[in-house]
Amino acid sequence: MKQRDFAPEELASRLVVGLEGTWPSALELSWLRQWKPYGVILFSRNVQNFSQLKQLCAVLQEAVPGLQIMADHEGGPVSQLAAALGRPPVAYALGALDDVELTRRVHAETGRRLLAAGLSWVLAPCADVLSEPRNPVIGSRSFGGDPALVSRHVEAAVEGLRSAGIFCCLKHWPGHGGSSTDSHLESAAVEISAGEEEPFRAGLAAGAEAIMPGHLLVDAGQWPATLSKNFLDDSRHRLAKGGPSFLLIADDVSMGALRQPMAHLGVNIPDDADQGMVEVSALSYGWFEQLATAGCDLFLIRGVPGGAFPSDGKTSPVPEKSPLELLPETPFDEKPYLDVGRGASSSFAAGSEKLAFLDLARDDRWQVAGGLAADHWMRWDEAWADRFGAVLRVTALNQPFDGEDMISWLLVTNHRPMPVDWTDSPWARNLQNRLLDSGQCLVMGHPSLQEEFATFLQAGWTVTSKYDVSCDLIDPL
Repeated sequence: MKQRDFAPEELASRLVVGLEGTWPSALELSWLRQWKPYGVILFSRNVQNFSQLKQLCAVLQEAVPGLQIMADHEGGPVSQLAAALGRPPVAYALGALDDVELTRRVHAETGRRLLAAGLSWVLAPCADVLSEPRNPVIGSRSFGGDPALVSRHVEAAVEGLRSAGIFCCLKHWPGHGGSSTDSHLESAAVEISAGEEEPFRAGLAAGAEAIMPGHLLVDAGQWPATLSKNFLDDSRHRLAKGGPSFLLIADDVSMGALRQPMAHLGVNIPDDADQGMVEVSALSYGWFEQLATAGCDLFLIRGVPGGAFPSDGKTSPVPEKSPLELLPETPFDEKPYLDVGRGASSSFAAGSEKLAFLDLARDDRWQVAGGLAADHWMRWDEAWADRFGAVLRVTALNQPFDGEDMISWLLVTNHRPMPVDWTDSPWARNLQNRLLDSGQCLVMGHPSLQEEFATFLQAGWTVTSKYDVSCDLIDPL
């Protein structure tokens, strides 16, 4: 692919950048005013509550008139604005209920909350078909594994969001649900089928304004979609089918999956031992030129790329925050979210045996990013203390339980599939020796967990599954 030359201002106008904290710094404001990017993407680190979020959006839009503000706020574990706008239901739970009107109402409510806070875009819904059951990065973010089911819920989700006045971006083209690797960290290859295309076409027909290509290997595995001009040109044609044009918004361009393809194109690669995401400040101008040459319209990036687009050194005064009490909280309609919760909640009946808790989600990047960290877990633990006494809790498979208590209650939280050899771990071997003949197991998170534990546990055990990891989905009393 022959690289085109782009003026810095043209490339900067296609960036959607992240900020460090809950209020823009003087340098960030100066950079935004100097380079005038297309937009800002917000993360959980930028959000405290609704009032603060509303003020932040107002300040950013005042600094750069017309600035578009967006976030990954799909629902479930990928709900970056949960601290301000609540945590929408996870997509897989909506697919399991298969009530398209409920999916439409849920997304309409999410759209209203986003608009009230000052956002204009949401990077959702996921149109990925979960065709690889052990997919480590999509999991419960997908509505399911059947293309027809995913299509009808993507259509309903887009209709709900658009009814609230929010622009939406379908992801992750050409379908990340069939991969067995995580493109945040390394290259992931997928095979494109008619079933993978169907939900994206349904979303565009319902009014979605954009599609997010993932850094997924196409062209017989030679290039990621975001660096293949032939693939992107063909995608615009095959997905639009003569309908309205749409934007292509590249997934975070600091993902590790781009590292080796960029090296093959002659772009200087940061000397970071190929570890995960690439440092934003280390990205070169050529990195962005190659992406623009390939043909995406916009480029997401989790920070300000000051190395490729240096600041002129001028600083802008930072506006003061208004007292939060002067901005009353906007009342939210909780009913759509609660209606999903009623169909997805579960409870543990009282019992004298100990509760064993394998907690692989607590330190997961999604759980931390979603704002459900130490305080959330403390509330969970306190609620169960009276019922089960000391909960037998471990956070790694190499940690067996203490004591000799027999177990008939098991809780597992994990946003990822279990490792392929997990049944040989110290935790699993220890558990097998302490299981009663019958019991209850609740798995929360990845859709593959239910089958894994149904196979692992004895015949007298029942296994139920909830597809998000939140103590709000369990009645512990």
